[in-house]
Order: sequence, then structure tokens, then C-alpha cells
Amino acid sequence: MLLLKHNTLDFNDLITIERQYLRWSKSSRSFVTTEFNVLDYNRTDLYGHLLGMFDRLGVLSTLDVTVSQLLDFLVDVDLAYNDTPYHSFYHAADVVSILYFAMTDLEAKSYLTQMEVAVLFVAAVCHDVGHPGFNNDYQIKTKSEHAIRYNNKSVLESLSIDTSLILFEKHQILKTPDQIDLFKRLILATDMTFHYDLLEEARQLEDTLYMWDTPMIHTWEERDRVSFAKILLHAADISNTVRIWPISKQWSDLIVQEFFRQGDAEKLAGLPVSPGMDRDFATQASISLKFGDFIVKPYFEALCAILPKAIIWIETLEENRLEWENLKENTPLATSIGNYSRNSYVSVPAGTVVLPMTLETRLTKPMPISRASSHSNILISPPQSSISSELRRNSVQHIVS
Repeated sequence: MLLLKHNTLDFNDLITIERQYLRWSKSSRSFVTTEFNVLDYNRTDLYGHLLGMFDRLGVLSTLDVTVSQLLDFLVDVDLAYNDTPYHSFYHAADVVSILYFAMTDLEAKSYLTQMEVAVLFVAAVCHDVGHPGFNNDYQIKTKSEHAIRYNNKSVLESLSIDTSLILFEKHQILKTPDQIDLFKRLILATDMTFHYDLLEEARQLEDTLYMWDTPMIHTWEERDRVSFAKILLHAADISNTVRIWPISKQWSDLIVQEFFRQGDAEKLAGLPVSPGMDRDFATQASISLKFGDFIVKPYFEALCAILPKAIIWIETLEENRLEWENLKENTPLATSIGNYSRNSYVSVPAGTVVLPMTLETRLTKPMPISRASSHSNILISPPQSSISSELRRNSVQHIVS
């Protein structure tokens, strides 16, 4: 029987959670497939699924916590999330489920130590704790309490870290300095400002694969394994566009709701409306296409070079692109991201990305990154060709064919 020390749940809810958890513990079957959608479940069922995933991956035994202790922690984590359209506890659970799929079906688990896996999953469920639904750019522009407290640097990520540390102490989840340090590094890596740093790290890890014939766990140093964990967490965090269409569209709808809410607040405050957040001009299809083409696709292509089975996500991304193109044809409104003469802008949950090229331009390698005055703004320079990158892509195609 599940017993909570710090929270109270209805008896019937506890029975439902335990029943869902026992489905995992008594079966070798994975309930997380490409069609698994956390939005299909109520909270009690979702708690049970999360307990099952954590237990199946050995997180409980590694961290020396009980099922009841973990559930108590998850309830408090849930309560620490705000009721926002997108950055909710359901988004956190979704990131956990994507990571679980990567660990099992894509065979990423063997590349990390058991402790690294455990901390990674704790980071996944906590990575947006406290997020108010208004991104880092908004915090900085409005000189919010959070922006001042964290000196305009990784504002919401730092908030999530501090909030999580309080819960760790309360529930005794992460206990050692090494665990806490890894947790902090993973959370900070979810700041979109570091997207291209992670992309470069992914390509460096890819290079190491062609130097060794033995499994990565035996050849990668701790530094490389931590990089891989950060790469995976960020991939899961921006994975909406690589999900099957019904799920991808649901999450896109929620993102747009949050974007428009921020745009409304910016208008009310007399601030320039962030790109893609003006409900009178922005189109969901154009925003999604730019994000998929310029941000998601290059990143997941690099991930595929490390995890060849991740090609399934690239294939789904291409299928979703056709869906967005069809929607774009039926929504002819000009978008705010097209109102700039030289650069195009697209908003993402963590900030604003500046694209100095047209949508049709194909990327051949990650673009060099310049940091704007706002820590959450990214200015992307024009791409350069890369022979080695092309050779690696051909090698990946050979591996998965």
C-alpha cells in the first residue's frame, strides 16, 4: 500500500496509482511507444506510469528511495508547476516518457552509468518547475523578480534548480554533491541559448564513435557521458515536432496558447510583441515549420549519428512537415516572423531565435551562434558547408539502411 508522508491523496486515487504502477512491475512489456500520449491520462494514471518508468530503469534502487517516497516527491513536483497551457507538469511527464523511449527502444541507456540515468530522469521531471508561462525574454524585458534575482542569465532554469533543491531536501531524493552538481548542469542545458553548444557537443561525440569499435560506456569519459545526457534531455524537451502528428499538433496548440498569452501581456505593458506571439498576425504553421527546419531537424540529425534508431524521429518530422505545409496553404495570413527585412525571428519556449535566411534555405551544418544582449536571444549566422558532416550523414544513412 502506498503511504505518503508529506501529501494527502484520496484513497481511491492511491489505489488507481498503485494499480497502474503494478502493471509495470508485473510485466516486461513497455507501455511507452511512439503513440504514448501523456495528455490521454488523468493525474492518477500518469503518476502510476511515471512510477513504473522510474522503477523499470532502476532509478528507485539507484537513489535508494521507496515507491511511496517517489510518489510523495512527484506530487510535490506537480504542485510546484504552475497551471500554464504548455509548461505544466504534463510537459514534464512528456519529457520523461520521451527519455524513457530513448533509453529503451533507442538503446541510449547503455551509454550512461546507472547513476547518470537516475539523475537525468529526476532532472526531466523537474526541468520546468516554477515556470510561469512567460519565457526568459519576457522576464528580462519586464525586469521581473526572477530576472533580477538571477541576473538575466538562464532565469527560469535557475528558478527550477532552486525550487527543486528544496524538494530534494524535503524528500531526500538527490543526496550527494555529485548528484546535485549533475542535476544543475542538466537543467541549465535546457536553456535554449545553449542549443548550438549542445549541437556542437553532439557532433564531437559523433566523431568519437568513429574512433572506437567498443561500446561507448567503455570509451567515453565522464565529461562525454554528461554531454550525452544533456543532449538527450534537450532533445526530449524540443521533441514535439518529431512526435506522431496527433500528439505533435496537440502540443503545438498548447505552445501557441502560451505564446499568445505572452503577446497579449506584452501589448498591455507597452512592450514590443515577441515574434510569433501576436495573435493578430502569427500563424501556427509558419512558426512550426521554421522551428522544425532550422532548430529541430539539424539537432536530431546529429542525434541520429549517435543513436541510429532515432531516425524514426526524423521520418516523423518529415511527415509532420507535410501536415504543416497543408495547414499553411489554408492560413494565408502574414506572420509576424516575416515582418523583418533582413532577419526572420521565431519564438521558442525559452526565448527568441533570429534566422537571417529564408525558410527554404537548407542547413548543412549548425550555424555559428552569437549571443545578443538578452541571454535568451540567439542570432544565427549563415551556414557553411562541411565535408566531414556530409560524410557522417552518409555513414548514418548506411547504418540505418
